[in-house]
Amino acid sequence: MPSDSNSPRQYQGVMISSTFTDLERHRAALINAVNGQGLHHVAMENDSAKADVDVIDSSLQMVRDAAAYVGLISHKYGQMPVCPDRNPQELSITELEFNEAERLERPILLFIMGDNHPVRKGDVETSAARIEKLNAFREGAKRMRPDSQVHRVYATFDSLEEFTPKAVQAVAGLRRHLDERAVISTQPAAVHPTLAPSAPIPHELPSGAKKFFGRQTDLETLTLRLAARENTAVVGDAGMGKTALAAEALGAVVGEPPKSLAASPYPDGVVYLDLYAMHGAIETALETLANKLAGPGFMERSPAPERAAAACYARNFLIVIEGAEEADGKNGRPDISELLNVLSLENRWLLLTRLRTQALASESLILEDALPAEDAAKRFDSLTQGRVKAQVRQQTLDLLAGHPLALTWAGNLLAQGDESPEYLVRDWSAAKLPSLSDPKKAEHTLQWLFERSVRGLDEAETQALEAAGLLAHAPFPVQAIDAALHDSGSHHDSGIHDEKATRQALKALVQRGLLRLTEDDRRQFTHVLGYRFARKETGSDPELRARLGKWLHEQLKQALATGASAAEPASAIPLLEHLAALLRTDDDQVLWDPLANAALYDFTGRLNDLGRLGQVRLALDAVAGWLDLFPPNKLEEPHWLRERSSWLGQRGDVLLAQGDLAGAKESYERSLEVRRLAASDHSNTFWQRDLSVIHSKMGKVLQAQGDPRGEEILPAVGGHYAASGRLRSVERGLAERPEREPRRRGASAPATGRPARGEEVLRAVAGHYAASGRLRSLEHLLAARPERDSGAARGSAGGTG
Repeated sequence: MPSDSNSPRQYQGVMISSTFTDLERHRAALINAVNGQGLHHVAMENDSAKADVDVIDSSLQMVRDAAAYVGLISHKYGQMPVCPDRNPQELSITELEFNEAERLERPILLFIMGDNHPVRKGDVETSAARIEKLNAFREGAKRMRPDSQVHRVYATFDSLEEFTPKAVQAVAGLRRHLDERAVISTQPAAVHPTLAPSAPIPHELPSGAKKFFGRQTDLETLTLRLAARENTAVVGDAGMGKTALAAEALGAVVGEPPKSLAASPYPDGVVYLDLYAMHGAIETALETLANKLAGPGFMERSPAPERAAAACYARNFLIVIEGAEEADGKNGRPDISELLNVLSLENRWLLLTRLRTQALASESLILEDALPAEDAAKRFDSLTQGRVKAQVRQQTLDLLAGHPLALTWAGNLLAQGDESPEYLVRDWSAAKLPSLSDPKKAEHTLQWLFERSVRGLDEAETQALEAAGLLAHAPFPVQAIDAALHDSGSHHDSGIHDEKATRQALKALVQRGLLRLTEDDRRQFTHVLGYRFARKETGSDPELRARLGKWLHEQLKQALATGASAAEPASAIPLLEHLAALLRTDDDQVLWDPLANAALYDFTGRLNDLGRLGQVRLALDAVAGWLDLFPPNKLEEPHWLRERSSWLGQRGDVLLAQGDLAGAKESYERSLEVRRLAASDHSNTFWQRDLSVIHSKMGKVLQAQGDPRGEEILPAVGGHYAASGRLRSVERGLAERPEREPRRRGASAPATGRPARGEEVLRAVAGHYAASGRLRSLEHLLAARPERDSGAARGSAGGTG
């Protein structure tokens, strides 16, 4: 056992050991994963590499100081420090660090780059002697001593995308291991994100049919697979009953009441994700998954993939993914693997998809055929309650061809009594519609049947359907449709009468099988095709949009109100889904006020205050979808150019807070298009301030990346303003000024005898504060400055005063 002198320091440090230039992005992902678990990374990035520190002593001391060790081994062996006494075998620094971690019996996570990982030529060893050492290290590191009881995880990776979720899951497991062993645990467990998820165990079953008909063999197969915890994809064309089949099987396996989960194969819950509602946005899906499993406060400042991967770690739960074909990886859309990659070995998935390519054949249950004639007849009679005469009944059934969705729509339509079965059959036959048995052409016939179903709606019912289509394919409250149908400003009563009329209109849509009623008194389209047929991406009623926008603004404002409980921001996620869907229909941009403007500034500001970076991303993505609708020439107008620049800057802020320096830098660079505005009108203080703020943010990123230009950006901008006498702009720039690190040992002072330009700026502002009697502002300025400059600044301030 290690001696007391080698006991870890009393802090939760994790040593990160690897070569550097070839694994820089992997190290950044690993550092994010470590920090996201409330641990502290110990790495060469933290070491100032001072000239008087021996590299072997420094590296091994970091291992001794840390409570755990994470090693990454690539195709490069790395630096081999020369020391006959401490490194007689001429091992690399990485191998020396690994050996020290083994000697001290630290918990070890080990990741080894696979042969299929893309690499640069310079990142592959060419020396035969080094290759021999590297291969021996790779093989030896995999082996664990038979008598060792040390926590150890070993994994390989063939890409950065594969590495990141594996790292997040492994670090989450390490976090639990450290806390269970009470190694260096000095804080209450409640602060550890992996220990106290605030969300209840989810019990989310898909919506099933009121009465399930047919597919008994498929039902038995799916039930057995789910009971055996086997990953499964239910594959079938639109309207073939995939969701109803899944709901029936899950009801048999996990039970209807939530308490039945404990005795099921999925005691940690069932999560239902509807990619139709999220328009295939994997970022939204991952944020939602993390929130459902662990609550909105869980790892709130980490990227969505890392949050989701850590929330999923070691949980025996099932994720049901509706509309998986929305993530087909084509035409810029995400691939379903981006979602499945965050799952750990204990998790299981059920895909409901139209694509056979998203799962292995052995994992797939394919619904190729429509319902058998007998089952189709039973379903039709159950819906129409025997109101259709025998001859017409058979003609209708022949046209419906056992198609589950068509049976539902036609049966509910005929059950209302305001559509003649004879006329339906006559018009259907006259239209010469494609057969519903042809999956490639069935959607055309289904749209005809949908339009037939809504032909008899009155004005209120038609408007209610259109308003529902403007929202996301997700449950919505009656109040949303009521707000869309009735201008609250034109009524003097409490609105009860309006809501009653709205409920009646929605009831008619439910009776036709177009909408369904949820348990919490909300409404949702029964099928995504009904939603798509009702939705108007272009040409919708602008007044309807405006009223929905006003309602949504108020709902988000309330959900994010100051003083709201920590759990309440989770309720903003479905509202943000509706926000994105509504803005995507705003083809003539009437929703800048009150919706897009508020989303870009007010909602993101409040969510930032709450630390909900994932939800900030959702709001910003909604605005991005709205801006994408603009004609190119309109985006070049100064007002919209500035708003787009603001959006890019805020996106960069989120990426920077989540540790994505490259992404943040890219966003800030794109946001600098505001330079054109600043150059075109020097008197516009808004544009000048925007430019100074963006430069300041760029400085932060460059400093974090170790780029010396980060120290030069803000003084240069400040000097420009000071020279022109615009000291208020300098003040704003200083408010955004990144903290400057103390000068490293050995760094030289400015060669000239006069202060650097940045010092001149600071003195100018200090003098401005002193001359105007703003002593408190002067104190704040001086307190914020680095120690090495404090004397000169005080002298300047005193002289000015």
